[in-house]
Order: sequence, then structure tokens, then C-alpha cells
Amino acid sequence: MVQRVPNWQKPALSMQSTLLPGNCFPGEALEPAVKNRTHRSTQNPELDAKFDGFLPRMTRKGFRSGFGRDRDWADWGDFRGKARDLVPNLNLAASFSAADTAAVEIRADAPAERLDAFLATRLPDLSRSRIQVLIREQHILVNRQPAKPRDAVKAGDLIAIAIPEAVPLDAAPQDIALDILYEDDELVVLNKAPGMVVHPAPGNPDGTLVNALLHHCRGRLSGIGGVERPGIVHRLDKDTSGCLVVAKSDAAHQSLVSQFSARSTMEKLYLAVTQGIPKPAKDTIFTHIGRHPVNRQQMAVVNPPGGKTAITDYEMLASDAATLTALVLCHLHTGRTHQIRVHLHHKGTPIVGDPIYGKPSKNPALPERLMLHAWKLSFEHPVSGRRHQFEAPVPAEFRPWLEMAGY
Repeated sequence: MVQRVPNWQKPALSMQSTLLPGNCFPGEALEPAVKNRTHRSTQNPELDAKFDGFLPRMTRKGFRSGFGRDRDWADWGDFRGKARDLVPNLNLAASFSAADTAAVEIRADAPAERLDAFLATRLPDLSRSRIQVLIREQHILVNRQPAKPRDAVKAGDLIAIAIPEAVPLDAAPQDIALDILYEDDELVVLNKAPGMVVHPAPGNPDGTLVNALLHHCRGRLSGIGGVERPGIVHRLDKDTSGCLVVAKSDAAHQSLVSQFSARSTMEKLYLAVTQGIPKPAKDTIFTHIGRHPVNRQQMAVVNPPGGKTAITDYEMLASDAATLTALVLCHLHTGRTHQIRVHLHHKGTPIVGDPIYGKPSKNPALPERLMLHAWKLSFEHPVSGRRHQFEAPVPAEFRPWLEMAGY
């Protein structure tokens, strides 16, 4: 029986943060500061007192997408009007445009060699590459002036960050072959091919699973995921193959998301081939996973209260002494980004072919693809309530290890 850790109480941040009028808080990164009222630092006591009456408590989602549902005004212009009514001579961050929907100011408490690296440690929800783009597009200002990613940071510098409104991607139907395992009026279960991206994103505007599903389902997909991710309930990494369920109705979407969140009726089993033989042969990996403190493109095991709880049961099914590899069955109890890849890397046995967490292999006998396969998926049907279990055929690259395991 796996014991789950209690929710860690988030500590107050050491940095001083100032809310730019007309914008919102950057989600969980500044939530403690909001709770402790350290955000009221506009250098205007009258404004500090009056803003308390209608500033919303923004969520992580609010930070990414702009104003949240809790707002009691219509848009940026409405907010500016309310603020100016309260304090007529207030200067509302004129350096930023009305398209900048989320902003925060940070007073640097220590010097740093690079601006982008400094901000990556203060804003964990933004990757370093995203921060660099924001700097180049002048959505990040230092002492009210444009800056460069490589600029040094001096103690006392005032850094203003504005997050522009995301531009939605309008996915188009494309006739791409899909390996359908099951389909009815509510959902589709398919065997995702390795190398296929799940939904459009910068760098992958088309040729994705979403494009293929729009064609296959004639547009009949759940709309909860928006135009960018219609029907998408969960994701698999680009190079991971195997079972993936897609919702065709909003009711199915809500039910499946609830099952994924609760983990009470949803079960996911993966097969992985590791570089190195895990010891012990069977164990539970229980950590917190969050953004890597240096490489913002990676996830990493972090100390609590950082990151989020991540639990993976694993069992070695077979090992090959000649190549020092092993076939491992993984059972997920949580669904963190790159969870299995990070956990097996943390054990010292990264997955074969992993371009991010793996070790370069000089053995030509080992496959070049990421050797991770979503083997089995089970859940309760959103309408009938009956339990369904699906199995995606194991790719041929796994065959040598399957034979060692007696499959």
C-alpha cells in the first residue's frame, strides 16, 4: 500500500514582489506572498488599501492565460478605469501594451550573471527559452528599460515581466493513419505511434495526433480542451508509444479527467528498457518532481516543498547482462511530466534512447528510439460505468527483452 505524503505548506518567498496594477499574480509562484499581503507594495498607501477590495486571487491557469474567472471586471480597459477612479493620478505601467495580460515586478535581492538565468529561478512556470523570448520582445524590462538575456543583474534592479496573451493555434483536420484500439460515441482509445506529437505547439503546428483525430472524428471531439487540444484528456511524450484515450463528448472528458486526477479507477502500466539494472528489482519511487533548477527544459527530482508528489511502482521483468539493460514494468500513481523518465534516471538507470535523461550509448545493438511504451490502460466507461482494460501491442524493438521475460 503506497502512502501518500501530506500537502506541504508552501513557504513565503524570499523575493519582494510588486503587483503591476491592471494585471495578475503569477500563480503558485507568488501565492504565499499574496496570502501574506506582501504583494501590496505599490508605494502608494491609498492605492494599497483600495486595491484590496477587488484584486482577484489568480490561479496558475490564470497566470498562463490572462485574467481568471474570478475577475469582476471585463478586461484590461475596465480594470484601468476602476484603478484610475480610485487614484486619478496613477500611472498604470504605461511601458506595457494592453495585450500584456499578466505582469509582476521583482526587486533583485542579489546580483546575478545573466538576467534570463536569474528569472528562471524566480519564475518556475516559465522555461528559460520562454523568458529569453519575452526579453527580446521587450515584455521584460529592467529599471523600465529594454534588456538582453545575457545582461547582468545588480542587487536592487527592478525587473518588470509582462506575459502577453497567448495566440491560440487553430488545428486543421489531416488524413493521418491512426491505430484505433476501441471507439464508441463517447471516446476513442488508440495506440499512439512513437514520434507523433499529441497536439499542435510552436515548432509542431501540424501533423499531430489532434490533426489526425479532427479528420477521423469529423470534428466530433470534446471542446473542453479548447481549439488547441480538442478531446485531449492526457498526453504521451512525442517519442513514447502506446495507449491513449481521447474524449469525444464533454461528459466523457470530465469523467476521464476526474478518474485521472483521483487515480482510484484509472490504471496505467508502462514497459521501459533501462540502461543499467535497477536495484532492488522491485520498489516504489516516492519523490517530488519539478523543473530542473538549471536546465529549464528538463524535469528533476527536487526537495519538498518544491515540485509535486510523484509515485511510481516498478518491477524488473528481465535483465540482459551482456548489454547491462533491463525490461521494467512501471505502474504510475501520479501523472507528472516525464515522471517515469525522471524516476528511472534518478535510480541511475535511465531509459534506453532517452535524448534528455539518458546516457549516449555506443552499443549498436540497442534501439535508438525512446524505449518507453504505454502498455495497458484501464478505466471506468464514462457512461456505462463498466471497467475497460486496453492493451497496446508491444513494438518490435522490445522483442528481445520480452523473450527474456517469457512473453
